[in-house]
Amino acid sequence: MRKTRLVALAISCLPALARGQVERRPSVADSSPARIMAHVGARANVPLIRNVLRQADRQYDQAKVNAIADSLAAGRSTTDPKAAARGVDATGAIALAGSRAQLAGRPLDGAIDRLVAIHQQSTNKAVRQRALAGMLDVPDRAPALAYLARVAVADDSTAYDAVEFLVADASGRSWGSAQPTEDQRQQTVAVLLRLATESQPRKSEAARALEAWYAAYRSRRR
Repeated sequence: MRKTRLVALAISCLPALARGQVERRPSVADSSPARIMAHVGARANVPLIRNVLRQADRQYDQAKVNAIADSLAAGRSTTDPKAAARGVDATGAIALAGSRAQLAGRPLDGAIDRLVAIHQQSTNKAVRQRALAGMLDVPDRAPALAYLARVAVADDSTAYDAVEFLVADASGRSWGSAQPTEDQRQQTVAVLLRLATESQPRKSEAARALEAWYAAYRSRRR
């Protein structure tokens, strides 16, 4: 047997790691949705969750992605401070997963629907505020603008927050992770103008915030 064949045979008998090849072991991300959620525990807004939801490193089964997102969106109607903090964290994870910001992967489908559901179903104001804050980050902002406009004039404890988020967006700022473009900013300005001239907020603090924005807007236009 030639020497080269002996060397090749010897190399083939070595473990993969010894040949410089690293065997891929299953990661936590390869686990079931329940095991992934158990692994992160209270730390829902972590890269592991975001990477799976945005499918940043590889393609994941959509049913698995949906199960994790639904788990994050569930059970946010609590008054316990620690549980509420976890709720804010989980809501933030959904918002970032659905954001159009320059993050790895692609935005989570259905993020806006889950944020709306959290806002409608949660009884914790901080959780509801975080849901509103992330809505304008999604790629399709039309449903988000429409929803925030409805909340702004509703008898809702977060009406003022909805106005504030719209005002910030119209000025080019963001409470989320993605800055609005000029076209998006002008779309928000149009929404605020309609609210200021055609609608009457039912919450006084929301009405005052809207009036202040409209007064400043008219002053700049003179």
